[in-house]
Amino acid sequence: MFGLFLCKFVPFVQGSTVFLSAATVSAIAIDRQKNVLNLLPTKRRIQNKEVIGIITAVWTISLVLSSPVPYAQTIKKVGLPHFYTYEKCVEKWPWSTAKGAYTVVILIMQFLIPALVLVTTHLKIESHLNVAKKRSNNSSRPSVDRVEIERHRHRRATYILMIASAVFGITWLPWNIFSLIADFYPECMSAENLYLGFVICHIIAMTSTTTNPILYGWLNSNIRKEILVVRDELRRVISIKKRRERAHRRNTIEKF
Repeated sequence: MFGLFLCKFVPFVQGSTVFLSAATVSAIAIDRQKNVLNLLPTKRRIQNKEVIGIITAVWTISLVLSSPVPYAQTIKKVGLPHFYTYEKCVEKWPWSTAKGAYTVVILIMQFLIPALVLVTTHLKIESHLNVAKKRSNNSSRPSVDRVEIERHRHRRATYILMIASAVFGITWLPWNIFSLIADFYPECMSAENLYLGFVICHIIAMTSTTTNPILYGWLNSNIRKEILVVRDELRRVISIKKRRERAHRRNTIEKF
């Protein structure tokens, strides 16, 4: 009943997550650059409407770039004429070079452009911090201390951004290279090795989704403090619950 729908919908969602991951990392890098370089007014925090707009733009771009995927997915019947044993979901592009062209688009939009954004923002932040250090040497002592505190805070953020850039490149490069080889030189490997390679490369790529919460979450001092507060509160609640259970058991034993 839902065969054709799922055949088109599942790959579409999978493709969207690929673009979504890259777009989110790029948006975070640009936001970090704006904050460090003071491109945003210092007395105005980013508004909810702006956040919603950025999230909407990221999702829209990801969905648009993934739109060719369901168009190329179709159901193929397998078996003898007039006696089909089963159906399977396959890719069927309108012309022979379409798949290769789309793979190149994925490489550019999902890997090269985000990588360029990460490298560019990192270099701009590094340059800004170096200039700020030179200026602070000619300033008064209170000003120097304030600048040093800001530099230390931004240096830590830059370090996290650098690690995130490296993780992004390491995790997604194998998947993009393998996709190019599979589309332009499919005869160089068997179907079994092709599927196995895709699975391995995809697993490596998806590890970036687990490292990002650590990089942008746990390594952020404010978020880490909140997590520790929640942890301590949970421990307190669990401890109270255990004491009540022990007291209840003692009362039950004393009654007997």
